[in-house]
Amino acid sequence: MNIRIPWLPTAALALILQWQPVPAGAQTPTGLNAPEASTERGFKPEQAYDFGEIENVNLFNGNLTLTVPIGGTYPVGPELSFGLTLVYNSNIWDYEYRDPSTGQASPACSLGWFAMGYDSYCLTKGGPTVRSNAGLGWTLSLGELLQPDDPGSTSQPPDPNPWNRSGNWLYLTPDGGTHTFRSSLHTGDGSTGQGLFTRDGSYLRLREIDATHQAVDFPSGLRHIFKAAGDGKGRWLLERMEDPFGNYVEVTSTASSWEIRDNHGRLHFVTFEADPYSISGRRVSQVDLEATGNRRAVYDLNYHPAA
Repeated sequence: MNIRIPWLPTAALALILQWQPVPAGAQTPTGLNAPEASTERGFKPEQAYDFGEIENVNLFNGNLTLTVPIGGTYPVGPELSFGLTLVYNSNIWDYEYRDPSTGQASPACSLGWFAMGYDSYCLTKGGPTVRSNAGLGWTLSLGELLQPDDPGSTSQPPDPNPWNRSGNWLYLTPDGGTHTFRSSLHTGDGSTGQGLFTRDGSYLRLREIDATHQAVDFPSGLRHIFKAAGDGKGRWLLERMEDPFGNYVEVTSTASSWEIRDNHGRLHFVTFEADPYSISGRRVSQVDLEATGNRRAVYDLNYHPAA
């Protein structure tokens, strides 16, 4: 089956998923700041939305999110289930704020640049989002962590973690949203020593398991475990989802594929191909899901340049 996806909510499903190359001379950011509210993507529990059948619009910043499920949802446990969804966010740009005198990131230009009024000082550098892996603005994701990078540090080589210059751990959700972890649950509270916490109403907790694994705990009792990708970008990829009852979904990730299996023995594959037009360098080429009756549901993604 060939996957064809609407570029706009009013368009027919016959439109082919598109990619758009970066125009010649366009600047591409090498790192991410925690997004300002005006450029946030995905779903945020503390914000208002206008919901449709496959789309919703953030009423604060106008971001349009489209969701196109690939296959169905696979129940694994009472609270644990698994499914893949292609997600489009219309806020397709990432921004990085730099000191114009040096051209490099600096603490003054990385901590709430817009809110702090540095518009007359800091240099804004923007480009297509690094997260797109299925066409410009489109992602197929299981969620991932980005470790922090201190842009003011002189002890690290240039751009050691080019996907995160916020100074905080970030959780990137499958719908394109970003959750920032802090040292305490509430502003002004001291660190509890029990991990890091989000303050956006999602009530997520981040804990270190060992040098190469981090866990994100959800209020429902679910736990997502991430493993360091070791790609020099500070990325931690989903390795396991589990509930308190022993149910789990495991993910084996390579540069060219995901292999996803659960404790019921179901096995799924996601395959990637090289993409010279995206920052990530790869795009989804095929999704192969286990279906009923010993059959498989295979979805091929075709890409064509925008007219």
